Amino acid sequence: IRRYVVLFGALFNDMLIKRDNQPAPFKVPIAYMMKEKFIAALENRNGVNGAEGTPELETVLPRMSFYMSDLFYDKQRKVNLTQMGVNTVRNPEGLLINQKQLAPVAYTFIIDLSIYTRYEDDMLQIVEQILPYFQPHFTAKIKEPTVTGVDDRDIYINLLSIEPAEQVIGLMNDNRRIVQWDLKFELYGYLYPHIQETKQIKRTIVNFVGELKELLDDDAAIFRATDEVDPFDAQQDGVWTIKSTREYPREGS
Repeated sequence: IRRYVVLFGALFNDMLIKRDNQPAPFKVPIAYMMKEKFIAALENRNGVNGAEGTPELETVLPRMSFYMSDLFYDKQRKVNLTQMGVNTVRNPEGLLINQKQLAPVAYTFIIDLSIYTRYEDDMLQIVEQILPYFQPHFTAKIKEPTVTGVDDRDIYINLLSIEPAEQVIGLMNDNRRIVQWDLKFELYGYLYPHIQETKQIKRTIVNFVGELKELLDDDAAIFRATDEVDPFDAQQDGVWTIKSTREYPREGS
């Protein structure tokens, strides 16, 4: 989940604003924060601007914040439960071990992006750098660690809604107005199960029985085929052979 949060924040980390009274464009800061918390922080600022006691919003804004507000299982993108990744690695002792990982589970993440500016022109410059890329979705690439290594996956991010708004900090006659736009996105991601170590199968026993009801009864076997690794404690990359035994257990009874 953290990788998706970082990916989303990185998409909007290079928003620029250019003003006529400044020689060069400047970057708009972005932070992971609920919009209610950001507005509360503005209201509690102690900075003043001259004798009027007005907070210096020009030194704080423009800014952006984003927050993951919801996530849910996406049954429309459900993958086959029998799919799994397998790999063979060496453990800290240098021995080869087998690992497996079940198929990832599809989840949709709802992320809210809020933009705060002091001036309408700043807001329009920011949203014009965002909206053209979502028609209505944008495709980003992310590296996801799996049992087989690091895989590249395309992540779809859809723009769901745009809500222009306006906030007044303090009293209406304080002239502490900020422009606020809220954009809602959905990100199609995946959650990966834990990587598990699988035990090596070194012996197989197949019993042939006369009736189905005797299937779980070893003593009812008419014919038994046994195959095992020889030597039994051999490692996967060592020297070993398969020892096969065929017998008719009932003949000796």
